[in-house]
Amino acid sequence: VDGSGPYTVTLGDAVSLGSAKLTLEDAEPGFQDNETNVTNGTWKYTPVHRRVSVCALSAGRALVGYGPIKAQGEVVLVGVSGVVAERLVSLPFRSTNMDDLHVVALGGTKKALAVYRDEADDGLAKAQEVDVYDDFNGASHSLGPGSLVTFTHFRVESLVAIGLNGTAVLAAYRAMDGTEQGRAVILGTSFNEQ
Repeated sequence: VDGSGPYTVTLGDAVSLGSAKLTLEDAEPGFQDNETNVTNGTWKYTPVHRRVSVCALSAGRALVGYGPIKAQGEVVLVGVSGVVAERLVSLPFRSTNMDDLHVVALGGTKKALAVYRDEADDGLAKAQEVDVYDDFNGASHSLGPGSLVTFTHFRVESLVAIGLNGTAVLAAYRAMDGTEQGRAVILGTSFNEQ
């Protein structure tokens, strides 16, 4: 859009996907204004966090993942028709405190990989496979948990992930193992299409 013509943007109604506390309050114990990292009990929070992620599976479906503070994360299948979005089904994640969440589509419209830092498990990097089913035991849509893998044995920060093709995801992060090096790893998947 260069500003020289009549352009129209149409917004659909917002759809509620769930509710959760996604930010750390200033008044919470352990918070100091000058701190970049905050420790509260056994969890460490950073002011810059990514607790919500979205990926398109097709023109008519998307996945939205979110990881609240001290609560179970969730991935939601959203149906899209024009400018109308509809919450179809959801699947809880196994973690109760996720950060740096990235949901990446794999292999077309029936698989995704949720890559995240698990603050409930000392900040380890994990990847959770998400299966998308049509017409599952009489339900028009369903989500299923696939395999879960922990791919670091040390805390990570600034975790990001992108899809490379239908079976591989590139994850990059800052290793908090005393080196604070930037590292990258390929997460390869193999699965039978449903």
